[in-house]
Amino acid sequence: LDAADDFDLLASDASFGDVLAEGTLHLAAPVGGIGFRLDADGGGYFVEVRPRERQALLLKWLPAPPPWLGGTVTRHRELQRGPLPPGWAEGDPLPFRLVANGPSLEVSLAGEVVLADASGERTEGRLGIWADSGTARAEGFRAAPMRRIGG
Repeated sequence: LDAADDFDLLASDASFGDVLAEGTLHLAAPVGGIGFRLDADGGGYFVEVRPRERQALLLKWLPAPPPWLGGTVTRHRELQRGPLPPGWAEGDPLPFRLVANGPSLEVSLAGEVVLADASGERTEGRLGIWADSGTARAEGFRAAPMRRIGG
């Protein structure tokens, strides 16, 4: 995935509900990461890795129809922010693990849980990687459906 001048997203063909996804992200961009529960309109949840700021963010972008336009706008909300794991340096491969089970969302980077929150507005969608003004590549990516906790 190469987003040399702008934002670019590469998403799976398959849609997942409750899922465990993992792999290694190779990010050569000021910002990029993984997306999950993605829809065709650009909505979903995004893990935003900011190497230079040493931060990771969990963001929710969900389309919402504005009543005065009759169309669609995207609502953006930062759910959580956390530090990148110590010992990980910009340019290093970044192992990740995502657990999305019902409203429970947990993201581990380089073996440490850095983001954990709950949001049940979107319960299924595609998985993907993204980059803004750079490149992103996922290696060893795999995803497996999960049984709902308590279900």
